Amino acid sequence: IRTPRTLASDEAWYRTHAIAGPWLIAAGLVGSVIPGVAVLFRPSNRIAPVIILVGMALMVALTSVGGLLGHRATDPDR
Repeated sequence: IRTPRTLASDEAWYRTHAIAGPWLIAAGLVGSVIPGVAVLFRPSNRIAPVIILVGMALMVALTSVGGLLGHRATDPDR
């Protein structure tokens, strides 16, 4: 996560990544598991794309939450 705050301070860099890290790991796990789940439903051609799209949306949401929380953790006004 490269923001002006994290690039300016080592402390901000580590704090941001400590807070955002679990969210990013969860997004990666979702990205690893969803294709396997979609393969299980392969006989049903209608449900597999839905599973993949929901998984992608969840990955984006988890990554966004992690980035936002990490960014807020370095807010000097907090």
